[in-house]
Amino acid sequence: MVKFMKNNNPNIKIRVNVRNPTMMTIADLILYRYNSKLREYTTPLIDHQYQNLFESIRDTGINQEIEVWINENGEVEVVSGHTRIKACSENGCLDIPVKIRTELEGLSADDPAVIKHWKDANINVSITPISVFYTIEKMAQDKGAVNEDGEILDKNYVKLLLKNTVCTLQMYKWIQKLKYGYDLKGVWVEPKDNFITDLEQGIKTTGVERMVAIQLEEHDFKHDPNAHGSPRDPEVEEMLMQLEIKWMRACKETLQEALALTHSRYKTTPLANADSQYISGTMHYIVSDFFKNEINNGNNEFTANAPNNSTPYDVYVYKNGHQVATIEVKTTKDTAFSSNKQKLGYHVLVSISKELNMWAAAVYLPPGSWSTVAGKGIHNLTIESIGENKQWMHEYCGILDKNDNKWRMIKLDINKNLVY
Repeated sequence: MVKFMKNNNPNIKIRVNVRNPTMMTIADLILYRYNSKLREYTTPLIDHQYQNLFESIRDTGINQEIEVWINENGEVEVVSGHTRIKACSENGCLDIPVKIRTELEGLSADDPAVIKHWKDANINVSITPISVFYTIEKMAQDKGAVNEDGEILDKNYVKLLLKNTVCTLQMYKWIQKLKYGYDLKGVWVEPKDNFITDLEQGIKTTGVERMVAIQLEEHDFKHDPNAHGSPRDPEVEEMLMQLEIKWMRACKETLQEALALTHSRYKTTPLANADSQYISGTMHYIVSDFFKNEINNGNNEFTANAPNNSTPYDVYVYKNGHQVATIEVKTTKDTAFSSNKQKLGYHVLVSISKELNMWAAAVYLPPGSWSTVAGKGIHNLTIESIGENKQWMHEYCGILDKNDNKWRMIKLDINKNLVY
């Protein structure tokens, strides 16, 4: 005989595809107290899987009992099948087939046998690592193995709880660092709330390990004196504004000559089809050197040096023999600049078009100007960030302005738009 689950809509009939089922009223069941944490956060894949289950139960019925046990308080508590309960309830069902695990009778929710059975039932279920983290953290806190600040007090117990889950102990520790921050040689590494939000919302920007690496990179940057540059100096800025535009013309002419290089034995120009990375890199060295030379040719109190080695900055400016400014040179064939290590303070920024038109400016950038590209280990400086964050800027060629509430970069031919 075909059996159907009771439904609050008498016109809906959902089959019970289980032999001789034991039926219990859904409202009388106690959900496993830690399961809500495990299912708190989801992903599009998990949502899709649930929708498939919901439709399958609606169309063909339920094929497997949920599993329950009589806990220490005599209540019927669910140990396996929470998602099926949800799908049945949302289909209007009032009861559900159950299998009573008699071997668990009288045990509490945090008994190792109950925990093992519950974990085993979820081993093949799609669950996010952040959900496992929160679940295990709550279970460990209830046993005093983790304190309120997330610190692990009993590593072996936490490791036991994590066994056979999608979250390893290492993964747990990484998420712990992102959520709470951590001490590094007496200096506090700040938590990354935005990364925790990404994990909670199922936004896949990068792996958890890389998130922790970015957290450390940002900490190192914050505490690296070489990354912060020199403070603003009105005299330095006045000097930079007085530089003759000849140096920018010389940069363009030198790059043109380099790309047109040939040999008497051959008719080809091997660098004519150089990629943007090569052109930008070549321009970087040209700009650094000629910018330094133009400062030295200025017949003023300032001199400059461009070491072109492993020094933190590209150009160092001196007044009467004393260092007064550091300048980072960045070049690009795009409108955004990138760097493996973000810097602050004075920058010379040069963006080149395919036709070698340019936007070039000296800029002073405060903290927050560069943004980290998750998963790629690089930092970006966009025209929007330059426009909104710059504390001072002098343009040598081209225009950066805001039109209709949107920043735009206009690259100009330095030989036509500017005169000696």
